[in-house]
Amino acid sequence: MSPEATESESEGCRLSVVLWLGLGSFLGLQLCLLAVLFQGLYLVSLQQELAQLRREMEERCCMAGVKDAYPGTSKGVQGLARPPSLDGIQRLAYPSHRRERREISTVKKQQSKKRHSVIHLSPASIFSHESEDLTEVAWETSLCQGNSFDVQGKTINVRDSGLYFIYSQVLFHDITFTMGHMVTRMVGGDENDVKILFRCVQSMPENKDSAYNSCYSGGVYKLQRGDIIKLLIPRSNATIDMTGHATFLGLAKL
Repeated sequence: MSPEATESESEGCRLSVVLWLGLGSFLGLQLCLLAVLFQGLYLVSLQQELAQLRREMEERCCMAGVKDAYPGTSKGVQGLARPPSLDGIQRLAYPSHRRERREISTVKKQQSKKRHSVIHLSPASIFSHESEDLTEVAWETSLCQGNSFDVQGKTINVRDSGLYFIYSQVLFHDITFTMGHMVTRMVGGDENDVKILFRCVQSMPENKDSAYNSCYSGGVYKLQRGDIIKLLIPRSNATIDMTGHATFLGLAKL
């Protein structure tokens, strides 16, 4: 074989190898592109499935919330007896509102059931005891609520034990240099066990035309069932104003 023929065969072999290598590279590139394309389609499919699952979960949560608001409804939107109102949506979003409303309603009911016993008395007449240098006031009821008191002329009988706010006022029209009054408690109705709850003293003008002065006192005290409350003026023949807005006595159970 001649050298020229040998060289021609070598060039043909090299060209064949180059062609096969080019074809292999092209096929490899096509395969890579196809793999990337299939991977992209697979990712898109996964995203669609995730979106569908998310929508299903949201629908289930929404239906569960609607069932809580309307227990009588069946499954599905078609089973609703009526669409949820704005107030129902607010209760779903803010469940604490329902609890606060229940608590407020309970407090109001308790307050309406618990009525405080109160009594307010105005003077009906006075009695003077010169031997004891004492003046007593007999009372008439101006206001009464509850059953904790029993008024008997000059005394108030306590029916229920507890804490009480007691107040009193006397308007004097007297030229005696000092005037005043005291409220006493006869413990359990025992005449030998009398305690002074509070005392009020006022100086009086010497001029009879201007000899007016009022004396007010009040406080909280613990009383027992059977106690007797009385207002006493430690002066005989005391002159006082007998109108209800000037002289009065009252108790309120706390």
